This record gives sequence, C-alpha cells and structure tokens, in this order.
Amino acid sequence: MPVELLKKLPSKARKIYESAYSKAKSEGKKASEAAMIALGAVKRDYKETKEKKWITKSTALKTTILKSGLFNKTLKFRIPLTNTKIDREGQKVSSKLIDKMYTNNLIKNIGDVEHERIAIKERKMDLRKQLTDLNGTSGLYILENISKSEDNELEALVAMNKSHPLYETMLNKHKQGEYLYASVEWENAKLNEDESEIIDADSLGWTITNNPIGDLDKVRQVIAC
Repeated sequence: MPVELLKKLPSKARKIYESAYSKAKSEGKKASEAAMIALGAVKRDYKETKEKKWITKSTALKTTILKSGLFNKTLKFRIPLTNTKIDREGQKVSSKLIDKMYTNNLIKNIGDVEHERIAIKERKMDLRKQLTDLNGTSGLYILENISKSEDNELEALVAMNKSHPLYETMLNKHKQGEYLYASVEWENAKLNEDESEIIDADSLGWTITNNPIGDLDKVRQVIAC
C-alpha cells in the first residue's frame, strides 16, 4: 500500500496493517506478498468508502437481519458467502471455488453455534467452552436458499428453527446484538502445493458466531485452522 494511502487509515487499522505486514515478512514473504496479506487483514475489519475514507465494518460475513423477521418472531438472515482474496494466514480462495460449490449444490446447512459440529468431531468441547456454554445447537439455523446478489456474489438466506429448544435463547441474544456473524466451514478443504490457496473442497457451510476478531486465536484452536 502506498505511504499516502497508509496514512489515511485509522490508527487501529494502521496497526493491523503493520502487524500483519511484519508477521508476513518474518515468515519469508516478499514485500509485495506481505503488503497484500496486510491489506487483506485491514479489509477484514475496514472498508473504503466512495469518498476514499476507511471506516470500520463488522466483518465481510456479518449477517443482515431481515426487518420483517423482527415483527413475526421468525428471524431470518442474509449471509454473504464472500471471501477476501488473501486472509490473515496468507491463504486465498480460488476464484472459481465458490461458484463450483454453488453450481454443484455443495453449500450445506451446518447451522450450529460457535463450531459445535467440529468441536464434537475433534473432541474439543472443553476448549469450545471458552467461546460459549451453549450445547446442542445443531439444526438451530436452516438454509432456505442460495441466490446471487446484484453484485453477482452469493448470499444464503437462513431462518431460525422455531421448534428448536434453544430458539428463544438465541432469539433474545440476536435481539441484543449477539451472535450476528457467520463463519464459513470447509469440509475436507484442499490446498495447493505451497499451501497459499484453497483450491477445492467437498462442501462448505457456516456456523453462527459472535464477532470472531477478538477471540480469533480461540476460534482457530477450535476449528483447527
């Protein structure tokens, strides 16, 4: 990122950039690669407006509550299934992979809370307690459909399952502004030779989560990424 643009970043965004850049360089990345990784880290928390100002954003995968759901007590969420070109680990997702998942109907309904499915599979439920005490969340969120937005990006429409025993609990949390994020989960993700790019996977789904930025290390431990 040019110096003049770096100066335009808010102080917290600048620290994110500098930290990610230094880490990438210490791991042997070239300056251009480190800069791309650092910019990807910034863009995960910030976005540039049309006026060329950088403002905070919750996350690229923050859900949007449909307003109609607030009145009929059945909350629905629009979840953008987007991916930054380079993530904080220096890996990027193949530009064709999401479309492949969509075309082959490989976007699945995981619909649990805080990676419970993986925590059970990996016997990490004790570790997961650092994220939440909620258990038995599978089936709480139901995938209604996948569609493409005006920007040609995929969006999942997800509804809460009113018959689930944790429905009221999570409904109240959502109304209080909690657990409004979606974290993508890959099933058997495959990387290229230098492990810089996710090139294939059997399927993908999501888990509902609180803002993962503050507890990112804990989340990584739970999902073993």
